[in-house]
Amino acid sequence: MFNFTVDQIKEIENADSLQTARVLLNTIIENSSTGQRPIKPAKRQYLLNQVQGTRKILDVAAIAYNMLLAGEGLNVIGSKYFSKI
Repeated sequence: MFNFTVDQIKEIENADSLQTARVLLNTIIENSSTGQRPIKPAKRQYLLNQVQGTRKILDVAAIAYNMLLAGEGLNVIGSKYFSKI
């Protein structure tokens, strides 16, 4: 079982507001911190900060897709997701 699925990201994309999208992704990040393949605490905090700085729902979804791809070993080369931590 994975920490989250593409269906959950689709739910973020279809959120009614930016705040709803942020809450959905924050929940995914919190669950991923204790899931089957947990993320490191420093990465968790970095992601939570990035989510708070988003301006569009699609920016929130982009963070989620980067998390999903990284977890599958399909890293996006040049992505900001890997540049910090």
